[in-house]
Amino acid sequence: MTINLVPGALVASRYRVDRQLAEGGMGVIWAATHLASGERVALKLLRPGATEDASTRRRLLREARVAAAVDHPSVPSIHDVLELDNGTPFLVMDLLEGESLRDRLVRESQIPLPELSRILLPVISAVGAAHALGIVHRDLKPDNIFLLAPDVAAPPGAPGADAGAGAADESCSVAPAPCVPDDDAGARVRVLDFGIAKLTTAHGVTGWTSGRTETGEMLGTPYYMSPEQILGEHDVDHRTDLWSLGVILYECLTSIRPTEAENMGKVLKRILTGAIRPIGEIAPALPADVAAMIDRMLRPDRAQRPADLREVGALLARYAGVALRPFGPPAAPREPESDALAPSARNSDALSAGAAELDGEASTAT
Repeated sequence: MTINLVPGALVASRYRVDRQLAEGGMGVIWAATHLASGERVALKLLRPGATEDASTRRRLLREARVAAAVDHPSVPSIHDVLELDNGTPFLVMDLLEGESLRDRLVRESQIPLPELSRILLPVISAVGAAHALGIVHRDLKPDNIFLLAPDVAAPPGAPGADAGAGAADESCSVAPAPCVPDDDAGARVRVLDFGIAKLTTAHGVTGWTSGRTETGEMLGTPYYMSPEQILGEHDVDHRTDLWSLGVILYECLTSIRPTEAENMGKVLKRILTGAIRPIGEIAPALPADVAAMIDRMLRPDRAQRPADLREVGALLARYAGVALRPFGPPAAPREPESDALAPSARNSDALSAGAAELDGEASTAT
């Protein structure tokens, strides 16, 4: 049995559906209103037919757990985990108004380095905070970087804002400059879809293999996937996210995806062999230190990439003219028995209880 939502429908006796926002391979997102409080939220549901797939249910619940664990203003809050009458699980999330970085690229093709740095610093900080917990995103791409509309972003000093981090004024040039922030960039950027995130352990990633589901389906978007992720290696770590971010930087600064090729086979070959043209050849005006950093991020051998996102963030902060919200080094791989993600203080007990209850059902179905 499936339930087809329509505007005006009631969900869980407490949310009124307003309109459909987006539809992807795994789920559908609807804007809704909480009847008692009037709060506008987003409801993320599995697509009809996906509810029978235990691995897909686990992916949705993993997204809830990661959001609960990573207490960062650029990671959207998930307020609750519930079920429709037919057993379809869904997440109650922050409602985001704005556009993705992909939408921005379609409209403008390229983004100047200072502005791009200001967009990506909150992303680096959020993903770096996840790495400090041993969590690897594994699907960073422009589609999963969301830019809130200015009139709905939190003002400086508001709860959840990045104190001391914001957009520099227009006097910031391409050269490093100590510009003074005038508003909060961190309040305007969100990192989406931690659904295929993994917790690294001493024996590799937990649950699924690092690059594919238990049924062999490739996880992630090939253009932005690292060589080790494509190969399905069991020890994928935080450096796969550095690769993906390197592709994003390259694409935003040149309007060319470094992994672009005639067909998917050639895309994968280019990634695995490192047959990527140095960015300085395409964008000769790009500062040499930034070009060198991006080239390092795209090395097939992950040992040759930057050690972690702090190095990348420190460099981009100089061109953005803002402070990088600090985060710690990547966590050491954990033993499997310590894999559970602990919810942060910003999340309610109901979230943990709901996820645990639904996860038990998913495990039973496996």
